[in-house]
Amino acid sequence: MKPVAVFWDQSLLWGLLVYDALCELEVPFQLLTSEDIKNGELFLYDLLLVPGGWSVHKTKNLGKEGERVIREFLSNGGIYIGFCGGAGMAITGRGSLNIVPVERLPLKERLPSASGKVIIKKTKEHPFWQNGHETLQTSVWWPAQFLIRPQKSPVTIIAKYHSTSEGFWTSDIPYDKSYRDHIKHLEPFYGINLDPEKYLVGRPAIIEYRYNKGKLFLSYPHLETPGDRKSRLFLKHLIEIYSDTTLVKKNQRHRGSRKIGSCFPSKKHLQAGRKILEKVDHLIEFGKQHLLWFWRLPWLLGWKRGVRGLEYSMLYTCVSFLCEGLSLLAANSHPNRTAKDVWSDRLLYLDKMISEFCSQARHLLFYERLATTKRIFSKLDTINREIEPLRKRLFGTSMNHGGMCKEIFDVLDKLLLDTIRLLENQKLRVSLS
Repeated sequence: MKPVAVFWDQSLLWGLLVYDALCELEVPFQLLTSEDIKNGELFLYDLLLVPGGWSVHKTKNLGKEGERVIREFLSNGGIYIGFCGGAGMAITGRGSLNIVPVERLPLKERLPSASGKVIIKKTKEHPFWQNGHETLQTSVWWPAQFLIRPQKSPVTIIAKYHSTSEGFWTSDIPYDKSYRDHIKHLEPFYGINLDPEKYLVGRPAIIEYRYNKGKLFLSYPHLETPGDRKSRLFLKHLIEIYSDTTLVKKNQRHRGSRKIGSCFPSKKHLQAGRKILEKVDHLIEFGKQHLLWFWRLPWLLGWKRGVRGLEYSMLYTCVSFLCEGLSLLAANSHPNRTAKDVWSDRLLYLDKMISEFCSQARHLLFYERLATTKRIFSKLDTINREIEPLRKRLFGTSMNHGGMCKEIFDVLDKLLLDTIRLLENQKLRVSLS
């Protein structure tokens, strides 16, 4: 099978999901950064896979030049597969590339906090629906939703949401149809739509759009979710289909492919990573003790509405993955491969940032725990003078993470990138299962 390009920037946990799926499916791949794309390395591939994550961070890194390259890639016959935030990066709206004439459904018209298992149903004949399948149980993780205006959007709807399934949550509520009426009565208290039957079922889940000679396959369901073998096989089948039919004409203007550096992490770097992980682990335990979250899946927390559970969850899972990767690489390193130490400074900086973050986050979580005893609130609500400065300092003032969290994730993003590139170079694997 031909290798696929994976756009790594600002993917973090969602990039690890794609990595894990491609490794399990034995699909060869290369991670590309926004700089790699700007330098023309995308033209070496037929297919670009874009993981989830906040599209506004991804498009900012790409800039106008990165957008131009992706458009040229598609015009030449390239294929774009985007999951969740990767789908949102391609559509029309703020923080997107505005390639596909489809918008995001306004918040008041959609289900803003959906997660877990859903069943999607075929709406159009498409090679994606292999072997006569009409439905697929898969997973969503806090997706936006497509707003398709037929007169302006010549897109193909491949699947719609058919129903929820066991393991589906609406906000912090495990959903069951038998108490749908009770859920609806909670909407005024939560301040958001909670009814999946009204705001999710029957809406488009997966679309395809032709752009000149290329195609974009945009899916809010995460076909790459760990443990979901069936969805992952659908993903592999999809990659095979597009790889066999692509008409990409290789552009020879690229500046040459990226080379793996010779610096391997050593045992001292692994020790530094474990020190960081221990601090994050203590923070996670603190949140569990205050009944703010629990481990819903091996790689994902379940949390009470109002706290930044996803960010804490991502932090732990990403640092855990980093440590496992460092452990494998350190065990396989050789003296002549540790020429220049490019790891120590970054790990030292990460340790310093996370120490400060965890200290302040404990105060924030304690105040948030007290606030939840009085009412249900969102992570952007104005609560009190203790909470607001801490929230702003740690996470910024937007739904997408900012503040100290963004600084930490930027460092982690690059450390994970280098770790995975070295793991691939040595044919080593770290699993999320």
